[in-house]
Amino acid sequence: MVLPTGHIWGDKYLSKYCESEIKEVVSVGICEPYVNGLLIKKPWSKCNNEEIMIESWYQLTHDKDFINNICTEDNTPIKDIEIIDFKMWDSYVYKNGKIDTYEPKWGNNINTKKYRPISVSPIENLFIGGAYTDTSTGIFSMESAAESGKKAALSLLKYDNNNQSIYLYIKKKYTFNYIIKKIDCFLYQYNLSYSKIFIILILVCGIIYLFYKIKI
Repeated sequence: MVLPTGHIWGDKYLSKYCESEIKEVVSVGICEPYVNGLLIKKPWSKCNNEEIMIESWYQLTHDKDFINNICTEDNTPIKDIEIIDFKMWDSYVYKNGKIDTYEPKWGNNINTKKYRPISVSPIENLFIGGAYTDTSTGIFSMESAAESGKKAALSLLKYDNNNQSIYLYIKKKYTFNYIIKKIDCFLYQYNLSYSKIFIILILVCGIIYLFYKIKI
């Protein structure tokens, strides 16, 4: 995932801030942590910072759309582009042969509910809408984002009592869903999958069956 952000900062700001003729800043999000790279034949989660930089840059410079959209003022494609600076998120550390992080995440990690911000903040005029907020959905998802957005919008009614078009509907949690969520958290915490549990259950049932047949 490539996000060009130079147009947001503007040429004047980039030149002043970077003290150079930099025309573009690109943020790259790696969405396939378990797929081997094209140049460095291993997944990014097992690469150090330098290897991630090399692999990311290799894929960018070998993408026709990316290269063709890096142009001069007369729309001539630039061929001699190069990396001026590269930075990984501070909490990502390479150790024991893979990338690890000490930072508690807000979304889709276990035991992180306490880190999620609430939609109605302690600041009187600050309301937060987004999938990372604390919602009844419980995971980072579009449903969570929609719910938090409604919460934030509903809180604005106290500033505009005449607006009655804002409403909030939250589907209640059911006991069955709660049990499934607990099972998911348990499996995730101990690095287990449903397939492993299924195989274990088959083996256990097979042992019980053999024991019962032998006993008979």
